[in-house]
Amino acid sequence: MFEVGKLYQVIENYWMLYPTKKDALNAEGDMDKEAFAISYADYWSTQMKCNVSYISPETIFFPIEVAEPEADQHTRVKIVSTEGIGWIVLYPQAGWGFEEVKEQ
Repeated sequence: MFEVGKLYQVIENYWMLYPTKKDALNAEGDMDKEAFAISYADYWSTQMKCNVSYISPETIFFPIEVAEPEADQHTRVKIVSTEGIGWIVLYPQAGWGFEEVKEQ
């Protein structure tokens, strides 16, 4: 799981980025194709009247808050990335699509 303040990089999939934890409560976590992520972000931005975006492979980010899993067992993580500040959703059954960035 993520540690607050450490740097991570997306290594696979496109992870949806929601502006608030509330927006992330009934939301998808990741998409395997960028075209799906773009469509999903556009659709839910309109439906939720907010800015839903996504982070792509090779995006570097750091978590600033890791919320306890909700009743659905999904963990929501607040991150700072080049796409801005927002929440990603992690499913317990989803593969780990991230790696920690080590100092060089």
